[in-house]
Amino acid sequence: MVIVNCPLMQNDVIKVVEGIVLNDTNPFKFIEKKGMKMYFETADVKVDEACVIIKSEMRKAPFGSLLNFNVVPA
Repeated sequence: MVIVNCPLMQNDVIKVVEGIVLNDTNPFKFIEKKGMKMYFETADVKVDEACVIIKSEMRKAPFGSLLNFNVVPA
């Protein structure tokens, strides 16, 4: 499980993370939101790799460079 911490644009962040495709599959599924923490389940991806992938994809998003966010293992 991975936690994305971001206080703003949470619905957009969820769309970006759930839209990531690796090997023709979507390995990330949104589980719950608590305050500024968004929890994602990972499938077929190691947690450390998942954090790197999510950070990279978030930075590619049109709003990624504007948001203050971090991604950590749960």
